[in-house]
Amino acid sequence: MALKVALEGLSGSGKTTLIDALVVHFRSLGLRVEVIDTETVGYAPLLREIIAQDPAGHIVRILLFWVLRYQQYHLMGIRDSEADIIFLNRSWEGSTIAYDVYGHGVPAGVIRWVRRHIPGHPNLTLFFDVPIE
Repeated sequence: MALKVALEGLSGSGKTTLIDALVVHFRSLGLRVEVIDTETVGYAPLLREIIAQDPAGHIVRILLFWVLRYQQYHLMGIRDSEADIIFLNRSWEGSTIAYDVYGHGVPAGVIRWVRRHIPGHPNLTLFFDVPIE
């Protein structure tokens, strides 16, 4: 069973840079490491093309991001027995709540209901709080 670690923060806060360094480090120790993010998982390239057609906060855009997040967590479950550590670049518990509840006004109850149908959870979520500049 893998340790599942999600990294959260604004774009440019260092999530991907840190994940890349951690992957190199832990693999050099002989550990099996996976990275699963919504940029590459499942149908991400096709869905991101569709997502780009609607403005931020549009219901279609929100729902398609949820599909990407579902695919991310589903793959995390599949890889759980094949890896020692799985890194998630963003997560339901962080980005989805921040963007959709606080940013787009999706009722928290809807988020909780959808989350009950998404398999798995990270064991640890790290939040990067850095100045926007």
